[in-house]
Amino acid sequence: MSTSVESTDRSVGKRLQETAVAGVRAIAFWIAVVLPVAYLPVLSTLLLPRSLTVVPLDPFLALVASLGIHGSCVLLGHEHAPGYERRVSSVR
Repeated sequence: MSTSVESTDRSVGKRLQETAVAGVRAIAFWIAVVLPVAYLPVLSTLLLPRSLTVVPLDPFLALVASLGIHGSCVLLGHEHAPGYERRVSSVR
């Protein structure tokens, strides 16, 4: 009887882990989709004279940081398939 409880605990743990991984992938995917919009103000700070910009950060550092974040989100979210969880759960 204890083996069925252990297998149930493992299956619940495995489902919880799959849900967490799917959530992280989904968030990373959508950040990777939306983040290029942030390049516009960063690039404008590189092109405009310093007196016209309102961003207190170094524009080059901001561009490098946003490129790094974007690349990380692309790597983490590249396996996200919107609607996949619903299709799998309806088959089970």
